[in-house]
Amino acid sequence: MQKSWKIAGVHADWTLTVDIVPPETDGDEPLGKLTRNPDFNNLVGHFRTIVEMNEALQDLQIT
Repeated sequence: MQKSWKIAGVHADWTLTVDIVPPETDGDEPLGKLTRNPDFNNLVGHFRTIVEMNEALQDLQIT
């Protein structure tokens, strides 16, 4: 599974891409929780915060 998020900033366009790959098994083991759809809300929130902080830093360095 691959998910991507894009944020268009003033100084850059930002993209976060996450690949989720199930673990290798010998075929007898269940894949467990990794096969469920993960909740990316917190990850996307952190990504947005990092983008906002970097954009603000760029604003401060320009002035």
